Amino acid sequence: KGKKWFYPLKEQGYFSPEKVRGPEPAEEEGYFHIPYWSPLYYLERLAEQIKENKITGEEKIKYAKELLEIIKNVSTYMDDKGNHIDNYHVWHTFIKILSNLPNELITMAFIILKKCSINTISQ
Repeated sequence: KGKKWFYPLKEQGYFSPEKVRGPEPAEEEGYFHIPYWSPLYYLERLAEQIKENKITGEEKIKYAKELLEIIKNVSTYMDDKGNHIDNYHVWHTFIKILSNLPNELITMAFIILKKCSINTISQ
C-alpha cells in the first residue's frame, strides 16, 4: 500500500506491460474472462495518496510522473503479433488513476495518446 514499495516492485518488473493478461477462455466453451492485473490495486491506492496529499511536494510530482509512465507504457505496448492490451480492468483503473493525479501533469499529448489507445482497443 505504501510508496516505499514502488521502486522495489518496479525494479522486479511488477508493472511491466508484458505481464498484463488479455482475454482467456472460460470453462464453458465459447466464453472468456478478463483477468485482473494485480498491480492495479497498488497503483490506484498510490494515486489516491497523491490526491489526498499523503504524498506531497517533490515526491508527489515524482510518483505522479511514474504512474503516467506506467500508463503510457501499457497503453502503447504491443505483443509480438502487433496487438494492444485488451483488458477493460486496466483501462477502467487507469481512468481512475488519472482522475487522482495533478491536472498540470496530464498534457494534451498524453490525452491524445490515451484516446488513440482506447480507440484501437475498441475496434
